[in-house]
Amino acid sequence: PHCLYSEWNNHIINQAKGSGIMKKNVFTLIELLDVIATIAILASMLLPALSKARAAAQKTKCLSNVKQHGLGFMLYAQDNQGALPEIRDANWIFWPAKVGQAAGVFSGLPDPSDAVYANSIFVCPAYPTRQDGYSPYVSYMVNYYITANYKVDNVKNPSGVALELESTGNGGAMWLLASVAADRANISWRHSDRNNVLFVDGHATDVQQPKSDAATKEFVNNTLCDGYEAI
Repeated sequence: PHCLYSEWNNHIINQAKGSGIMKKNVFTLIELLDVIATIAILASMLLPALSKARAAAQKTKCLSNVKQHGLGFMLYAQDNQGALPEIRDANWIFWPAKVGQAAGVFSGLPDPSDAVYANSIFVCPAYPTRQDGYSPYVSYMVNYYITANYKVDNVKNPSGVALELESTGNGGAMWLLASVAADRANISWRHSDRNNVLFVDGHATDVQQPKSDAATKEFVNNTLCDGYEAI
């Protein structure tokens, strides 16, 4: 009986081998390298598209932020006889706190260095995390001329004059005095050479970076100064 069992067992094993059941599929080194190369090619094709889609989403979210700022500015002006918030008042309350409170984003008036700003509408999603200066969480700056000298109704060209632009954040930049070269250098063009700009009438759109010094001066004079202290 033992012999019969052994013969039968060997017969079953031989049949399995012959039918391929016990065969193993083994990748050769060349085949493995082919698979890796194919994956690398696909990744090189997909990554730029994903990066472009991510940048577009960041720009869209940033523009949404700017539009919400516009609502906050308008609500603040309605409650203050048409006046826009100062860049910083006597109590060292900065404009983002007042705009955020008016828009319902903040319940109080937090300092821009407060972590409550970190994931708020005052940070562009394409803006790198910063901890320098006194404004690590704000990536936008207001037009100094407008906030310091005007009520909304006094602006000559509200649909063409910028109230807020995107900032590089260098040195905690939260306002822009157009006649100061260092301030002009803090205008950020992080969205493929474009800046999401809020205008005094409340509309927001992206603006192309000027390509020359002359074009930059024209942009500043037409978009920021409203006839006040042109450069």
